[in-house]
Amino acid sequence: MGICLTGSDDAWHNYERQSAATGAASGHRIDVVVDRDPVSETGVTVYVNGAKATGPDVRVHVLDPGAGEADHEWLTGHLQHDDSVPVAVRSEITVLAKDYHRIQYCAHPDCDA
Repeated sequence: MGICLTGSDDAWHNYERQSAATGAASGHRIDVVVDRDPVSETGVTVYVNGAKATGPDVRVHVLDPGAGEADHEWLTGHLQHDDSVPVAVRSEITVLAKDYHRIQYCAHPDCDA
């Protein structure tokens, strides 16, 4: 949850985590740089407190349906997770993937269309 620090009604807003904006120090700053190359792979770099985070503690989940609608096979692949993926992450991926898939128009029996 965040609050707007600019106080303006224009299209650009400066949001900050509510705990940091109200003076409570969270102790962590996480910056994520996404390099969305339109003709190659998407690169993601994560920084924690200004240090590049690497290794087994960094997990990247990319949902990129491409142009057009994401078919049922694409959806099924994005809903399969290993046990280490936190429930909150699984939930967000599920909501996004189902939105891209447009379940209400899918004729597959698993989609109840």
